[in-house]
Amino acid sequence: MPGALESLACQQTHDEFTYDVFVVDNASTDDTLAVVETFAETSPIPVHYCYEAKPGDAPPRNHGIKHSTSPWLAFFDDDQFATPLWLAELLRVAIVRNARIVGGPVHLDLPDEIAAGLSRSCRRTLREMKPYDSARTYDAADIPGTGNMLVHRSVFDDVGSFDESMQAGGSDWRLVNSARRRGIEPWYAPDAVIRHRVEDDRMTRSYFRWDSLNGGATVAREHHHTRGLAGLAVGCAARLARLGCYLPRLVWDRLRPPQVGVAESRMMAWRTEAYLREAISLVAPRLCPQRGFHRMIEFRAGRMAGSV
Repeated sequence: MPGALESLACQQTHDEFTYDVFVVDNASTDDTLAVVETFAETSPIPVHYCYEAKPGDAPPRNHGIKHSTSPWLAFFDDDQFATPLWLAELLRVAIVRNARIVGGPVHLDLPDEIAAGLSRSCRRTLREMKPYDSARTYDAADIPGTGNMLVHRSVFDDVGSFDESMQAGGSDWRLVNSARRRGIEPWYAPDAVIRHRVEDDRMTRSYFRWDSLNGGATVAREHHHTRGLAGLAVGCAARLARLGCYLPRLVWDRLRPPQVGVAESRMMAWRTEAYLREAISLVAPRLCPQRGFHRMIEFRAGRMAGSV
């Protein structure tokens, strides 16, 4: 959390709005409460501490929604730094575009030479998001992530809260896609920039593998949820066909792995594996429940992936 609270407390509002910060502690074992209380004593804006014991990324988000009263809710992670105009730019685009969901770019807080050596998939795994150059709606394949997203409270009234059954993550995907089906399009605010801190344990093969597996399983669940068994079957076939095309590259990358991060082909293979395993568990939950796989990719396990 070092630096995250400071960056939130220094937002430039131009006296056009006020804001509070809610820190939702998701059953941490460190000194989060003491850190928040100490910071709140001298903070120029109100800072509130909440505790949520349920695992996953959805319960703490829902906890924050319940305990705040503002019509607008901005979501932010504890391993990020907000630029001074972050909140103002999200709100400006929301008002100008009459948008109820707005996201912004996420830059990696890494030296340029290291970031340049990472593949696009690796950078996205580390939460880089810079999809567009100007304000516009997101493409259907993209969503604003909850590390940088502003949502009007009426969205939750219309589509419900974050799905707490998705303990491996992905509840933001389901929320935004549910909103889209009701005609609520997310907008992109190019100047609402945050920087994502990348700890050393995230630059490991185990973390890239965990995130790829988690992502592949999340997509499978969403396809099953929105397209049914037929759509899931089409997704499996498409991924197997794509994997066949990638096999020569996969062999080459095993012989000459990249100096930084993990090869794009390797991450694609992990995502395909996870999609297929999740599809099997969805089609035949009693015969092939994939319990060990689900324990491995659950959200809290990702916190420890770098040390596995």
